[in-house]
Amino acid sequence: GRGDACTTHCPTCPPDTPPETPRFQCMDCMIPDLFCQDFCVHAHSRNPLDGIERWDATKFKRTSLKDMGLRVQLGHRHGEVCEMSITAHKKFLVIYTNGIHNVAVDFCGCVDESIVGLRRQQLLRRLWYPATHEEPQTCTTFRALELFHVMTLQGKVTTYDFYTGLEKLTTKSGLVKVKDWYKAFMRTMRQWRHLVMLKRGGRGNDGDHLVAETKPGELAVVCPACPQPGVNLPANWETASGEERFLYILYIAIDTCFRLKRRLVSSEKKDPGFGTGWSYFTEDPPFQKYLLSVTDQKEMSTCISLAALDYANTKFSRGYGSTGVGLGVCARHEFVQRNGAADLQRGERNEIRLDLILKLVTFVIPKLHIYGHKLLCQLNFSLNFTPRATRTDGEGIECPWANIGPVATSTREMGPGSRHDTLDDHWGHWNWEKLTGLGALLKKCMLCAIPERNFQRGSLATFTENQAEHVGEWMTMVQVFEADNTRPNPYELPKSGATESDLRLKFVQEEAADEAGGRLPIHNVSPSVFVIAGLDLEEQGHRIKVAVAAHKGESSKHSVSIIEKCTKLSRYLARFRKVQAVYIPGALQALADVPVVQGVGTLVENILLFLPSALSRELRASGCNTISI
Repeated sequence: GRGDACTTHCPTCPPDTPPETPRFQCMDCMIPDLFCQDFCVHAHSRNPLDGIERWDATKFKRTSLKDMGLRVQLGHRHGEVCEMSITAHKKFLVIYTNGIHNVAVDFCGCVDESIVGLRRQQLLRRLWYPATHEEPQTCTTFRALELFHVMTLQGKVTTYDFYTGLEKLTTKSGLVKVKDWYKAFMRTMRQWRHLVMLKRGGRGNDGDHLVAETKPGELAVVCPACPQPGVNLPANWETASGEERFLYILYIAIDTCFRLKRRLVSSEKKDPGFGTGWSYFTEDPPFQKYLLSVTDQKEMSTCISLAALDYANTKFSRGYGSTGVGLGVCARHEFVQRNGAADLQRGERNEIRLDLILKLVTFVIPKLHIYGHKLLCQLNFSLNFTPRATRTDGEGIECPWANIGPVATSTREMGPGSRHDTLDDHWGHWNWEKLTGLGALLKKCMLCAIPERNFQRGSLATFTENQAEHVGEWMTMVQVFEADNTRPNPYELPKSGATESDLRLKFVQEEAADEAGGRLPIHNVSPSVFVIAGLDLEEQGHRIKVAVAAHKGESSKHSVSIIEKCTKLSRYLARFRKVQAVYIPGALQALADVPVVQGVGTLVENILLFLPSALSRELRASGCNTISI
């Protein structure tokens, strides 16, 4: 309702004028009173896009300043009226942050157009962006464009969702149909993205070069921490000694994402990119020319089967103009590289070509992904074994994928040009966020690295001292291998016996053979599973001991964690004892003979399990049950 507002006369009308009934309130002003129509129009001459409601005796109803008589004069100072004004289209529409408004607009028609400006210029000077450059009938305010730009970059809000939200703000009930200006808003927003990128790239006030003369990658936000000759490297960096050359290594991570597909809609001719090649995507003409030289290829893997590549070459790639995106980032700081993105082509042409001087390039596998490869790859392409690789993990490519993933559903339906512009915009925002946070990040990393370095140096010195008789031989082996990687790899452990996996396989095969011969185990838990469970319990107990020693006397948080682990281990131990009574009844006899010392032996992590290897030979011979039925 109207609350405590005055309902008999307008509080702003002069006392010597006939009182008017106050019926109008503004939903965007911090004024709680109701006002008459004349004052409301006058007060909003500077704010013609505020939302107005009118009291109709029982409820408030949405109205517009246009219906109340407000007209917006362009081309003149506030309060001036142009004697030669030109009335805009009667359904002139403005998209604002609080909804979609019909506005009565008058353009200036004065003779000197060089001063007044064209109609689109008159709108732009009011911070209204026209949807067309001739005879504009629809505008979006700079504020609305800025709001959506931030929302889509930060929250991945789609254009459709944002525009639909504005429609709901305009008519909250949804019963009144608002004319659809969605396509006009999309066109405006695409131009806005492009202009903002040019402005931030320093092209807005460049009087010496046209926008069309922008160079490839010129608008990209580059990583300031990666080595760049002529920018952050000393003059003699190329002649640096071997001990210092690691300072000038550039780490590039390359990966592909098959979720960033694009359907076979539109074409380069119908939907060209505004600036494809100026920031992160490769230039279209040379890239398309190169693709003509690439024939369909079946992806071959000599190490593991990559599900992503199989996915790219299946029926799920049919009907798409591009099956994904290949991306290159600096692996240490996660900046998307200039011209570092390229579309993967439909069919099987998903090759990525690297024109590199191979003698200057070392190929490695990121530290997490490498464990999915076979042992030979782990030995030859590990960052841990690569000279002067520092502590780089190489997994920086995954973070940009996680950030850009939510955009895939909307870019999938775009034409090639608008898709490139959209992804370039998001990667530009990603790089800018990385740039502004890089100082704090590097400081944090340095504060962590210094004590860790000191600890590792001390550990290495202790190890070197204890293994003094072998250090010389080991150093020679490493130096020989680093000089010629065809020599024996010193990091490859010699196979000294069966591994745990080998033993598990042997046990499983024996149990399968027994069951095939009709000899079933005496318990639903097989002997091999029982032994493995015992080994796991031993390891858990050891970890609890280490945790207790490391966190002794520390906060209650660590105490709670240790108690929870002990409780969990105690439950597992109770289940283990039941199965142990079936397979190793002699262990229970040995356990009964062990004296219990209160405070030590009663701790769950100190309780002896008495696995077969811990029993005496006599007790193991008589107290282990391996009978099958």
